[in-house]
Amino acid sequence: MVGIDTDIGKLVKAIVHQPGAEIFRVISLASGDHPILCQDLIGSLAHAEHRQFVDVLESEGVEVLYLADLLGDAISNAKADRVFDLWLYEHFPQVQTQLTSFIDSINAYSLIGGDALFYQTVHGSLSFSPLFLPLKWLFYVRDFAAMTPRGLVLANFASRDRYLEGVVGKFVFSWASRLQDYRVVFDATENDLFLQGGDVIVLDGDTLLVGIDNLTERKAAQALSRNLEINVVGVTLPPSNCRPSQGSIYDDWTNLHLLFLHLDSVLNIVHRDKVLAIPYILEGPSKDVNPIQRILRGIRHGIGESSYARLVQAVEQTGWVVEFEAGTGREQEMGCKILDYLRDRGFEVIYVGGQSSTMAEMEHFIEHVWRELRFQAANVLALRPGRVILVEGNEGTQQSLVCHGVETITASARDLVRWAGGPHCMVMPIERQSL
Repeated sequence: MVGIDTDIGKLVKAIVHQPGAEIFRVISLASGDHPILCQDLIGSLAHAEHRQFVDVLESEGVEVLYLADLLGDAISNAKADRVFDLWLYEHFPQVQTQLTSFIDSINAYSLIGGDALFYQTVHGSLSFSPLFLPLKWLFYVRDFAAMTPRGLVLANFASRDRYLEGVVGKFVFSWASRLQDYRVVFDATENDLFLQGGDVIVLDGDTLLVGIDNLTERKAAQALSRNLEINVVGVTLPPSNCRPSQGSIYDDWTNLHLLFLHLDSVLNIVHRDKVLAIPYILEGPSKDVNPIQRILRGIRHGIGESSYARLVQAVEQTGWVVEFEAGTGREQEMGCKILDYLRDRGFEVIYVGGQSSTMAEMEHFIEHVWRELRFQAANVLALRPGRVILVEGNEGTQQSLVCHGVETITASARDLVRWAGGPHCMVMPIERQSL
């Protein structure tokens, strides 16, 4: 068993994480990247929505593996080999003396921040300092690893609020019995590079699309091309600073960074020769004249010159293609944007929000395109070529997919998408059929 050579082959086996109590153990109090802080609170329907989502996967014949079960098995195996304590103390050194008294009771939900130990705080501290912080975004399992044609790539998160997801993910793939056949071919942490799984899309057996410059470093895409000996097409996203000298990587973020969080937030392959993507910003012909630029000029005086300049720069820099050659990592600017690149390879582009013949361009963009992007319309999961799961309520996108010959299954996920992820984010495929 090697890996996955296409993002649209029939989905055979995948990992999911059923969100538990950890998603409710956050507060919307301040900005920052502390794991207990969040920009928004998630709704109470998240549990039920996720169960229904998994039901759809299983009804389509997908073998579903639950991350909590895999993590529990990994803990048991690591304990049996007498290495669990060492691993635990390495990654939770600040509470080593606290853990010894109840280490035998630590389970998968403890590490996730979903059991009673969350409210166990460091002795003598006046601060609320849980022993295990909530891995609130863990149900977006796609982000801590991605399967490629060469094997598994493990992520490394630059932000404090997600760092432990990568730690737990690596532990699971190292110790869970059911995952031992899946070979790790690249570990971003060991390479001291920042990379997130949502930025990695398998175009074919020889090519990866990788979103770069926002949460995945350009150097990480280059390292993938060298280490995996695979062609990597880097797609520039709104640039952020993965290595701030001080403060948080989110300090200079805008809502554009959040909407373009990962490559799979704005683009996904849906059929053998069809791609779903947001219009304008990812294609060259409209790079200077498009609704986004017009909106920015119109709100310029309301957001201030510095914010305006930052947004204009982010829009201008987004979507451009950089190729990294397999084996050498040699970098070449292609002088085009990703949708132009895919069209040249024979792909038909389907737009988020669809296309309207009755509404004016600006009206359609604001009320359909941008709104549906916010509700993860681009973040679809291919079950097989030409059949996808789409977030319910994105009517324009759904109609456009159907008109282009793509079958759609809708999933209720209005609470699950609040933290900027959709069906593609919630599934980590580990086996797909080759085309």
